[in-house]
Amino acid sequence: MRAYKDDKLKALLKQAGTDKPAEGFIDAVMQLIEADAAREAALKSLLKQHPAEGPSFDFTAAVMRQVGARRQPLVIKPIITKKAWFAIAAVFTIFLIIAFLPGKANSHAIVENNRLTLLINKVQLIPPTVVLAVVLGAILLIGDYLFSGREKAVVD
Repeated sequence: MRAYKDDKLKALLKQAGTDKPAEGFIDAVMQLIEADAAREAALKSLLKQHPAEGPSFDFTAAVMRQVGARRQPLVIKPIITKKAWFAIAAVFTIFLIIAFLPGKANSHAIVENNRLTLLINKVQLIPPTVVLAVVLGAILLIGDYLFSGREKAVVD
C-alpha cells in the first residue's frame, strides 16, 4: 500500500514539473542589489564627510545628576511592628507558663468548671512536636528581631 502511494506521488510530481522564474526576474534582483550597493557607498561617503560628534565633556555626570535627582530613597519598614512583637512575646509567655504548670487531675482546690482549668487541660493535650515547633518559631522570630537591627534601613 505504501509503495502504491509513493508511485502515485512520483507520478503527480512529474506532471507538475518544476517552476521557472518569470522573464527578467534575475535581472530585477541584480538591479535591486546594485541599487543597495550604490546607496551604501553614498552613505559611507556622507558619513566620512560629516563625522559624528561625540558627547559633551560632562555628559555622564549630567545624566547621573538627573537620575539621582529623580530617585527617592526607599525606606524599608519592618513587616512585624513593635506592638505585634510584644503580643507575640505575651502569647509565648502565656503558653510557657501554662505548659509548665503542674497538672493535677484530683486537685480539690480547683473547680472543674473553671475556664483556666479547661484551658490548661486543652493545652496539655497539644502534642509535644507542635509545642516544639511553636517554641522554635518564636525563638527564630525573636532572634531575627534582635539581630537584624532595629533602625529603618534606607536604600539608595
